[in-house]
Amino acid sequence: MIRAFRRLIEKIHVVDAVDALRACEANSVEIHSDNADFNGLPNCAVTVTGAWTDWRPVTFRSESVLGCLQDALVARDEAFARGIE
Repeated sequence: MIRAFRRLIEKIHVVDAVDALRACEANSVEIHSDNADFNGLPNCAVTVTGAWTDWRPVTFRSESVLGCLQDALVARDEAFARGIE
């Protein structure tokens, strides 16, 4: 029961992060399918595009979708702090 509750909370955080990254008009978030485990790369990847990426796709990799999205949010916030909108 606690495990199911934790998964639900993580899914809510994923949706909130996607909404935050898409908040500005025309920004996009692409969640990639899980990576095959045989090549040693992280399991998950997310690609984001927006004004803060200079409209270039930027991919974030982590062991979870939430980790990828959190990394993207940090990068976005750092770009905003530098004055990029």
